[in-house]
Amino acid sequence: MGLNKHVKALFLGVVASTGLLIGVSTAGTTTAHATTWHKGTPVALRGTWETKPVSQYKFRYNFILGKSTLSSGGGPGDGTHLKQTAYHHKAGSRYYYVRGHEWLYTAGHDIYYYRFYKVGNKFKATNYLIYHNSKFTKGYGPEGHLYYKQ
Repeated sequence: MGLNKHVKALFLGVVASTGLLIGVSTAGTTTAHATTWHKGTPVALRGTWETKPVSQYKFRYNFILGKSTLSSGGGPGDGTHLKQTAYHHKAGSRYYYVRGHEWLYTAGHDIYYYRFYKVGNKFKATNYLIYHNSKFTKGYGPEGHLYYKQ
């Protein structure tokens, strides 16, 4: 009987120390937070932006960002017009993310996501994601062009 008491005490000690270890190891962890989307477009990007002439035809791509709208166009492709925009931006970062409902062709059903990399008075923009028919698909250019504030 004396041996059972020792085994029982040892077992309870192991269980208690394991519980303490788990409690201490999870006490210092932080939980992840979802990105906060703010209504409108960032003030740093608002205005009219345009590329220098592109290709032999001298096309100029442009962005016009209003308080809650984003329009892009120029060149040989179709433009876009987003309403009900929202954005997120991490303090100190040069990246801005803007999303909005595309109204020119889809009456607001598609959601376009843009990434802007801003340095000084210019930025690069990428349409990196499109939400269409309850599915996300990869976005499309124009990529690589520098846009200058007008």
